[in-house]
Amino acid sequence: MQFGRINIMIPFIALILFIFISGACPSPDASSEHRELKELITSDSLVILPSESGEQIMAISLFDSLSGQMTLSVDQFSPLAHFEPGQILAMGISEMTPQGLLQRIQSVSMIDGRVVYYTRSSHLAEAITKGRIQRETSFELADIDRTENLLPNISFQGPSKELNFNFSYHLDNAWLYKKDNLFSLKASGDIAFNLTARISKEIKNNNLVKNSYIVKIDPFSSLVFEKQGNYPGDMAPVTIASHILKPLVYSVSGFPVIELLEIKVYLDAFERISVKLFPLNHSDKAL
Repeated sequence: MQFGRINIMIPFIALILFIFISGACPSPDASSEHRELKELITSDSLVILPSESGEQIMAISLFDSLSGQMTLSVDQFSPLAHFEPGQILAMGISEMTPQGLLQRIQSVSMIDGRVVYYTRSSHLAEAITKGRIQRETSFELADIDRTENLLPNISFQGPSKELNFNFSYHLDNAWLYKKDNLFSLKASGDIAFNLTARISKEIKNNNLVKNSYIVKIDPFSSLVFEKQGNYPGDMAPVTIASHILKPLVYSVSGFPVIELLEIKVYLDAFERISVKLFPLNHSDKAL
């Protein structure tokens, strides 16, 4: 088993909410417009660690990517050496935890002067008993970690300064649909948009009862379409690009929140642009 800094995404942690004991939290980004957090009640088992606690973690190993099982090792004399099974450890972004940390301790061992915690991934509704979060934010090129799944002959141009859009794409005879010679559609030209999302979450009795991402765009299109045949009625929109975002860090009434999100861009058979925002992991535990 090799220990070291986490270099891969921890599955099932698409959203983490933590409270820093020190009171320090990331500066709210300029795009944040509305934040709200009400009736917040945290689990009695939740332990909030300041990000600087990451310096006291000697090693981290992710040994089961499906369940998020992980070992954390600290010196036996470290202030972090006194935790017990059942407690949930929450920590913000640090060198050792580049995507934050939200883990429930399952067992504890002493090995060669180290306290070793065997943990599994936790989730927002396990750490928070009750609360509501609302946020409106916009996205731009600097928020993108990487771009994936571009269709052939489509290029992501980044922001369009001439048109004042944050996202723009160029299509050069890009095939959107080809179906048994009965229907085909290809497009050339440019599309662009600005993207704003309203994120709403509500937790009741340790259940995430609401987790919505309402996306608003103001699309521009200069596309010219070439089609053959009639539009079938059963054709889903085509994903022309997806963008994996950097961890979205924001503060709600002093509480830092970290989300791992993906933007998907679509064109449909009726030549319409749409955009959706997703948590990176699509499961109940990912929330």
